[in-house]
Parts: sequence; structure tokens; C-alpha cells
Amino acid sequence: MKYIKTISLLFLFSIQTLSQQLFICKGYTTEGEPIDPILNKKIKAGQSATILLTFKKNEITDNIIFLYIDKITSDKSENYFSQLTRIGQNKKWIAYSFKFEDEGKYEIYYTDFNRRKLISASLIVETPISKLEHKSSEKDIFPNAQVFFCERILNHKPYGVYGTIPFRNTNGDAYVYLVNRNPFGFEIMTVKVWRRKTPISNYDEFVDSKKFEIKPNWKDTYFKYRFSKTGEYMFSFFNEKEILIKTAYITVTN
Repeated sequence: MKYIKTISLLFLFSIQTLSQQLFICKGYTTEGEPIDPILNKKIKAGQSATILLTFKKNEITDNIIFLYIDKITSDKSENYFSQLTRIGQNKKWIAYSFKFEDEGKYEIYYTDFNRRKLISASLIVETPISKLEHKSSEKDIFPNAQVFFCERILNHKPYGVYGTIPFRNTNGDAYVYLVNRNPFGFEIMTVKVWRRKTPISNYDEFVDSKKFEIKPNWKDTYFKYRFSKTGEYMFSFFNEKEILIKTAYITVTN
């Protein structure tokens, strides 16, 4: 088994001006790269999305620009949200997280100080997501698969398996090991990470998404993950068709 390689599958749906790009995604890296772009331009009401604008250094001359979110109906466009944003020196990207509470069609765009539109993207907000989607599912297509959170992997075996992960002792680092009785049979795996906002809530806080390249004949694979804070987490594993293959849970304590 080889250490799996993260691959970049970054897509965008936007109207581009020069080299500017506007991503609607689940998150972003410290370098301003989008994480899990929303390719179908659709999310569920009550979900948050990251609005990520990237551009070349000094391409936008104004140090103040405006973010607008307009809700579009059959006969008009009505402003739903606006936000003034200052561009820091040598900055090449801006990110803003927004929670869409209401269903409908939206246009998301930035303007310069003179209200000239720089770039835009569209988004459809659909019926609220069912709370059951974040619970353990019997639809896992690999019922015999197992997920271990551990200190290390040696010769296809997890060592130092965690029941809970002690944040202070590990700096939030752990290996996530997925093993199945039969070969996976696909080449792209997506892992999505969710967290409980409160002890009595569902796993309603989106944390991270990663895509990995694997071999169809592999029966196991692993990756290293760093938790940024304590809490109860859910890891959902999907194949390249976005079909859920396994769900696992872990708690990170102080």
C-alpha cells in the first residue's frame, strides 16, 4: 500500500475578468486555494458556503471592493446581502463565509469602489437538508469496512488506535485508516469532515473535504489528518460517484 496522493480537482463556475476567479466552495486553504468547489451550483438552505475571489497581485487597484449577494425572482433582482471588503497589501485572494437561510436563485458578485462589476457567479439554494443525512446510514456500500484513528500505520496495521484523540498530546494529529475485505474498485475517494457545533446538535458544521487518488485493487488506504480544535467529528467517505461508502466518528478531547 502506498501513501495516498492528494490530487487537485479544482473547477469553477464564474464569469471571469482577466485572471480573476470567483469560487463558491466549502472552504479554502491558507494559500487561498478552494476546497471542494460546489460544481453543480446548488446547496441546501441552512448551509454555509465560502465565496472565494482570487486575482493577481495588484490586479485590483482599489483597496476597497464590495461583495453583493442578490436574490433573483422571476421579474426582478433584489439585494440580499452586501459587505465592504478591504484588500490588504500584496493580497491575492479574499474569502467570505456566508450562510444561506432562504431557498431561491442568487447572483454573487464583486464590484470596485465605483460599483463597476468585476466578476460574478450564480448559486441555487434548495429545500433544507434533512437532519438524517448527517446520521449513521445503512446505505454504506461497504458494510464490512472499518475506520481506525491511530498514531501510525505499519505493514497494513494501525497502531496506537484512539478511542478519543487527546489534542494536547497529539497536537491534533492522527492517521485515518480505512480497510475493507474486498478491493475498493474505484480510483477517486472523497472524505468530508463534519463537527457538532453543540453536544446536542447534529453534525452540522462543515470542517473539511479532501480528494484522494487510490488504486481500484487496494483494500486499504490511509492519510494523516490534523484537527484544529476539540469536539465530536464525523468522517464520511465517498467514491468517485459521490456514493457514501463508509461513515466514522471520533471525539477530540483536551
